[in-house]
Amino acid sequence: MTGEAIGDRAQQLRTVADAVPVQTAGNLCDQVEAVRDQLAEITGPESDIIGQTQQVVSATTDVIRALVALRTKIAEVAEHHQGGGAGPPSSGGNPTPAAPAQPEQQAPETVADEEGGVRSFPSFTAAKRTLGKRPGHELHHIVEQSQTKDHRSGFSTERINTTNNLIFLPVEVHRRITRFYASKPLGGDSTRRDSLNGTSWDHQYRRGMRAVRRALRGEDQDDRTKPDQ
Repeated sequence: MTGEAIGDRAQQLRTVADAVPVQTAGNLCDQVEAVRDQLAEITGPESDIIGQTQQVVSATTDVIRALVALRTKIAEVAEHHQGGGAGPPSSGGNPTPAAPAQPEQQAPETVADEEGGVRSFPSFTAAKRTLGKRPGHELHHIVEQSQTKDHRSGFSTERINTTNNLIFLPVEVHRRITRFYASKPLGGDSTRRDSLNGTSWDHQYRRGMRAVRRALRGEDQDDRTKPDQ
């Protein structure tokens, strides 16, 4: 096969990879989560219908992971063709294969995801001291640190400062989320942070992860979350 034909095939494969609907599936997952949160506010977080809705969310999340893996594999094959390899990447046709292209919509990774396990710290200071700093990033709590207070949710400090509740975010993304939680929707006296007081850990974690995903995508969270108010 000529070099031009190989290049054409690589470009075709990249086009196919871009067509894998990861973004669409992610938006669908967000919409289902928003419906679930609205139902929780109306019926209570322990109702049977919440469990059924959560099953849909979990299934959609599995679909997103599968789509990301598929797009990564297609992009990997495209890179192999671009490099001139005749067989699949695992065949050894190219002794120095190019690194696979990274999908744009991977789920945010917590510190626990990065480390492959969960650790807990007695305080946020201890967590920051152990985990260190990353240039241009700040350590963010998915379930907010303020929820340890008795007049909020009263979660233990150790639970708040577990590595599966901590994520390194770019500084501006972190501050965007902080501003969102401090905002007062519809001109009321209560902040969005206040609206989480007393709700379950799972509910707050889902809301927190959704805020992270939207902030990373640069979406306007105020407009997207009005149905949840």
